[in-house]
Amino acid sequence: MTRCIFFGKRTLGLLLAIAIVTLLVGIGGTAKADAEKTYIEFIFDSSFSMNEEAERNKSRMDVAKEVMIDLISNLEDRPGLEVGLRVYGARNTRCDDSVLMQNFGPVAEVREKIIQIVRSLKPRGKTPIAYSLEQAAGDFPSRDSRNIIVLITDGEESCGGSPCVVSATLQAQGIIYKPYVVGFAMTQAEEAKVSCIGTYYSAKDRRSLSEALTSIMKEVVDVPEIKPANLQVKVTYRDSEITNDCRLELIKGGSRVASFGTGSQVFRYSGDPGTVDLKVTYLGIVTVEKTITGIEMSQGETTAVTVKLDDLLGTLRVKVRAGTREVTAQAEASARDDRRELSLAPRGDVLAAVIPAGFYGVQAVYQGNRSQLAEVDVKAGEITDVTLTVDVPGKLVLVPTFDGRAVPTDRV
Repeated sequence: MTRCIFFGKRTLGLLLAIAIVTLLVGIGGTAKADAEKTYIEFIFDSSFSMNEEAERNKSRMDVAKEVMIDLISNLEDRPGLEVGLRVYGARNTRCDDSVLMQNFGPVAEVREKIIQIVRSLKPRGKTPIAYSLEQAAGDFPSRDSRNIIVLITDGEESCGGSPCVVSATLQAQGIIYKPYVVGFAMTQAEEAKVSCIGTYYSAKDRRSLSEALTSIMKEVVDVPEIKPANLQVKVTYRDSEITNDCRLELIKGGSRVASFGTGSQVFRYSGDPGTVDLKVTYLGIVTVEKTITGIEMSQGETTAVTVKLDDLLGTLRVKVRAGTREVTAQAEASARDDRRELSLAPRGDVLAAVIPAGFYGVQAVYQGNRSQLAEVDVKAGEITDVTLTVDVPGKLVLVPTFDGRAVPTDRV
């Protein structure tokens, strides 16, 4: 027998409200849980150069394996801590040979699996560090967590990538914290090319390699989490976002700590608390620079900054007439000052450009004929409209006549 239960409107409303609250609590709880977790991904070098001797009768790989196995064997299983293992160069000589061999899991669950994987590794391939970092970004379950990369390598990038750029980008996007890099048996020249990836440790033998990894684990696992300070920047002109037309550089203590090229809708950076300066370079028809100094970044907070270029840029719009006719679509126009000449581009029914504020000589050309040069004051943050008239020579038509009547030209 089928029973039907009917609810009134008030009851249905109450049930719906309870469902929504339950959903929101669940989402909030998930976000909080993610924020409290630490994920450590080891990126292990199994490139061919790891076959070289490190100590008497032991290769670099032999020593690195011993240290790694010892580290994982003694790593404490803590709530909220998960580890994973990515290896490059273990399978072939291709530049995409970088594999997540052990996905993240609690230390107690993945300990023996990681040890078995490390024991089985044989050095074969190249050193695709940049590619490995890019792939590692997708390994972490959540951006909201404390995502740590520990890279162990005996050489520099060998596949043409830019690991330092990749690392800086992933940090700026908030995907990972500043990575830890352990350079094993590397020359000074090689170290210089990987130390910019993150916090760098130099190791020459088993003892120094073990000390480096132990120090990293102590810093990552034992020290309470320090939430980074976050900065979010957008650039506008006349209330329209132009961030993707700008290059942004973050300067701290006189040194550049991060930069974003054109094409980014929003600039994001995570780092240590403190005071920073921001240099904005607008890369439109001309280059304009503006520096904002003394931006305060506070721990665990996001500082939102909007940089307005209304005080530097103005819009020039030109219409062109030939006699009584509107000929803007068929004409060209330019604006020049004492340093340059700028061509205006079609924009709707005008020729226009966003240019530095100031005085310009503006001129139009139509069918080879030029207008007079008009002096125009382009004001900052405003639209300046100009109409230019081009004098087009008229045509003289002679009509022969006889006795007051026009004579056909074929009879003249």
